[in-house]
Amino acid sequence: MCSRRHPLARRRQLRWDELQGLPLLGTTAHHQLAAWPEQARWLQAPVLQVSTMLTMLALLEANVGVTVLARLGVPAMLSDRLAFVPLVAPRRERRLGILRLAGQSLSPAAQAMRERLLEHAEGLQAV
Repeated sequence: MCSRRHPLARRRQLRWDELQGLPLLGTTAHHQLAAWPEQARWLQAPVLQVSTMLTMLALLEANVGVTVLARLGVPAMLSDRLAFVPLVAPRRERRLGILRLAGQSLSPAAQAMRERLLEHAEGLQAV
C-alpha cells in the first residue's frame, strides 16, 4: 500500500523483491507474520514501526513510505488518496474465521456485521 502520488501506485501488481530498498513502514502486527516469503525476509526490518492504523495511514498519505497490508486491511474510503497494489510471486493467502458461542444466536448488529464481512470476502475472491 502506498500514496496515490508514489510511482508504485500506477502498477497493477508487484513482486515482493521490488519493494527492496524502499522505505518500509511496519506495524506491531508485522512481527506476527511468521511465514514471510523467502524473497522478502528483509521486510522484517522497517524504517519506521507504528502501533496504530491511523498513524500508518497518515504516513502513507504523506508519502513517507510503503507498507504491506492484507487487502482486508485497506479502507475503501481512502482509495482516492491511497493505492493498494497486490503483491505476487509468491502470492500469500490466509484464512479468516468468525467465531461465536455455541448455542447462542448473534445480535442483529453482529449478524449484520457477519453478513457484510462475508459479502466483502466473496467480492475479494473475484479479484
